[in-house]
Amino acid sequence: MRDFEGDYKRALLEEYAAYQRAGRTADANAVAQHLRQHYGHEVEPKPAPAKATAKAEAAPETTAAPPPEEDTAEPKPARGRGRPKLPRDGKGNIVRDSGKQD
Repeated sequence: MRDFEGDYKRALLEEYAAYQRAGRTADANAVAQHLRQHYGHEVEPKPAPAKATAKAEAAPETTAAPPPEEDTAEPKPARGRGRPKLPRDGKGNIVRDSGKQD
């Protein structure tokens, strides 16, 4: 059987996160209050002790790739923009070659 209460709680948590991302703190606070009252769930846990956060901040990892080296070769030629223009007559109509040879 499906856990309706669990699904509802997960939906409320997602709603809370969406409100936080959107900057709608009043709506986020209302959802957080509902979660606290009906489920006993605190959406913003208490901050960790200072020692644990200090260690995490002391050794940040960088996953960014190093910047590419300067290329000293000739610059690449400019690319064309889209397909070429079709030939037109003086009135602006497209002139097509009928393919017939005399």
